Amino acid sequence: MARTKRKILISLAISVVAIIATITCCTMNKYFSLIQQAHRYEYEERQSIWNISRKLSAKKMLSDMTILSKGDSVLVCKINRITLQEYHDFVNDKAVPRRTTWIRIREAYMESLINGESWIVKRAASSTFTSYIFWSKTKWNEQKDSTIHYQEEKKSFREIELDKEYPNFSKPNEKEFKKWENTYKSLFSFTKDSGKWILSYNKEYFKNPYVTTRQRGIVFPF
Repeated sequence: MARTKRKILISLAISVVAIIATITCCTMNKYFSLIQQAHRYEYEERQSIWNISRKLSAKKMLSDMTILSKGDSVLVCKINRITLQEYHDFVNDKAVPRRTTWIRIREAYMESLINGESWIVKRAASSTFTSYIFWSKTKWNEQKDSTIHYQEEKKSFREIELDKEYPNFSKPNEKEFKKWENTYKSLFSFTKDSGKWILSYNKEYFKNPYVTTRQRGIVFPF
């Protein structure tokens, strides 16, 4: 009789554990599915903004970022690494940017639209490009040769990288999406640099899974 009760209790315990495990697995699968869906939506939004910005002028993007930052042009200068004089020249159509500057503005524009004012403030606070924006008169970011349009200049490495990351397709490329997700959204990710594999740990993952970070991690010598 005692053995029969024990067997019944063990069977019940196993059944309860199996049910809990099944519910947990289903819940976790749904949770991870929702996270990946959020990642996909963000990637699609980034891809759309990046490719739309191909046709936007520096004036348009800087003006939009100024509105997002509630009229604070200093913040906009900091995140775009341009001086106040260059900012005023661009928004007043007195000058056009060099191609590398235009790409930098496009990237900041994409991040600003995705992450909003809080990202602009945080990014500007971490910038070392502070006093320079007020006193510099070099106008290095402006196109000097008026006979050459900045879009006719040679592409920079960063532009090529971003064009590959956010290809100009009507639908998101699954391969590029997976690569982007592994790079920016995973707790751990592997990347190859100079022939060596790097295991990166994203320290911001648990604070905010949707913050893009590039943390250099453990380098494997092979």
